[in-house]
Formats: sequence, C-alpha cells, structure tokens
Amino acid sequence: MKIKLATVVSAVVAVLATGCSSPSAETKSAANAKAPLKVLMIGNSFSSSVLHTTPKMAEACGLEIDFVNCNIGGCTLKGHWENVEKSSDPEYRPYLAVFGTPDSATAKAVRAVCVDGKTNIPQMLGAVKWDVVTIQQGSVASPFAEMYQPYADNLIATIRKHAPQAEILIQETWAYLPYHAKLAEWNMTQREMYERLHENYGALAKKTGFRVIPTGTAVERYRSKLPPFRKLTQAEWNAIKEPNLPDICGDPCGVPKWRRPYKWETGFDPDKVQLMIDSTHLNHEGDYLQACVWLSVLCGIDARTISYVPDGVPADRAAMMRECAYETVNGAQKRAVSNHRN
Repeated sequence: MKIKLATVVSAVVAVLATGCSSPSAETKSAANAKAPLKVLMIGNSFSSSVLHTTPKMAEACGLEIDFVNCNIGGCTLKGHWENVEKSSDPEYRPYLAVFGTPDSATAKAVRAVCVDGKTNIPQMLGAVKWDVVTIQQGSVASPFAEMYQPYADNLIATIRKHAPQAEILIQETWAYLPYHAKLAEWNMTQREMYERLHENYGALAKKTGFRVIPTGTAVERYRSKLPPFRKLTQAEWNAIKEPNLPDICGDPCGVPKWRRPYKWETGFDPDKVQLMIDSTHLNHEGDYLQACVWLSVLCGIDARTISYVPDGVPADRAAMMRECAYETVNGAQKRAVSNHRN
C-alpha cells in the first residue's frame, strides 16, 4: 500500500489531521502499511539531528517511518551538487549513510550500495523507492541568496531523475545562538540571520512549489516565548567555573559544556578544561521541537496531541514546543514572531 502524504496547501503549511493520541484513518494506514514511509535526507548535521528524537517519537505515535541521512557535515547545496558532478565515478563516495532504524529493510538496502558505510547521492537515490527526499541549505550559506542557485535546481533535477516517485521537501534550517562567531563576522544578529534564511527558503519553495518543513521558524517562534537572551561579557564568561554553565535562556540551539583542550600533536590535555558552546546545533530540547515539526509535516500530526516526551525535556517546555510546532506548521498564529531576544 502506498502511503499518501499530506496534501499541499502552501509552501510552508501542511494539512493537519488528528494527532498521536488518536490517529486518523490515513495515519493508521501509514502505520499499518507493509512498507514504512521511506525518507531520505540529503543534508548535513542539521538533518542528522532529525535522527536523535524523531524515530522514537514516530514509534510512540504508531507510525512506521524509515529515516536515512545522506550526510556530510556542513555540506551546502553547492557542495551537494559538486559531489553529484563527481559521482560519475562510482568509487567516489563522500557521504556517510546514517540510519534512524538501523535494522530496517530500508537500511539493509542502502547498506548494499555502500562501501564501508560510504556512498554518493545517485547510489542512495537508487537504493530503494523513496517516498520523500528532503533537501536543505548548509547553515553557513543559509542567509545568502546567491548560494542557493543554480545548485538547488541541479540537485532537484538529479532527484527527479533517480527518484521520480518521491516528494521533495525542503527543511528550513535555523539561526545560530548569538555566541556564534559567524554572526559577528557577518555583522548580523540572530534575528537577522533567521529573517534572511527564511526569505531564501521561501523563495526556493515558491519557485519549486515544494512544501517546507519549517524547523527554523518553529525555533524562532519558540525563542519568542523565552526570556530575552543576554550574551555574557567576557568578564562574566571568565568568571564561570566548572561545573557551572552559562545561561542560554532556554534556547533550543546551543550546547554549553566543559571539555579538555585538544591538539593534533599531543591529543587531549589531561590537566586543563575549557568552557565552550556549540552555538550551531540543536540541543536535546531543540531535537524534540524538530521532531514535532517533522512529524506534523510528514504525517499530518497535530503536534499538540503528541504525548511522547524523552528524558531530560521538562514537561512544561515540551508542551510549549508542541504548541509552537502546531502554530508554525498549521499557520494558526499569523502574527510575526517577536524579535525581543536580540
């Protein structure tokens, strides 16, 4: 049985049915189909994070979805297209295949085209009959319109050639934590990064007619409900002592941690630790928000009805994120997301 995806209503809005607690007939059909929904993500670490929470949430919702990430960390649309151009050599395998359901038939079929877990885009596209293929821009290129074309069009043509049956979806990525050095380099606030990437993804969706998985907008909407973000001064930063961590005001992006300094020549220094923040990637709570958005778009889930909450995500924040996912995907809240955190 072929699984029917949600009807297109706009580039950024999915038609929502009932949620996990009471699946619709269509959702039940998807969950009970002999072949699970097969989703290939042509991406980078911003699609890798989909695998952290989404497969478990889908299982809790009674949905069968096989997620596979065709991954190169930081890869842009330009990088993906350049890799496609080199893939006429079947031995050119720059991508690592990463599985949300490692024991599935989909994973087995993908492994069959891999060598030491590595593959290329045409090989991945031809490995199974994908229901959905997602694309996204590399985050470092996401605010810059000139970095999208002609690479997106060329990549889309490749997908249509090798997987004509698949629906192509666009994941909108998100803006960095204000600590990220690139924001200072670009003379750009977090909010400005979001506005630019949101405009660029919207233009791509309008041109192609593809639906958007609006993760970045959901992140920004959630931020609008949090306390204002205040970046610490250098003196305040230096005053933090292990094991204390800086306050990131509940942001779903950013992972502060203590680590030992590393040098290629000597390895990790056993006598020192330093405070650092991964200000690019989603944290555990952000993974949850991303999962709510993805299942809302893929399966028509009403995110407000999702009962699954992993360990480490406070119940009140999980409820707020489910509401943000619903508002973002459903378009229930039309007003612009507040920019009070910048």
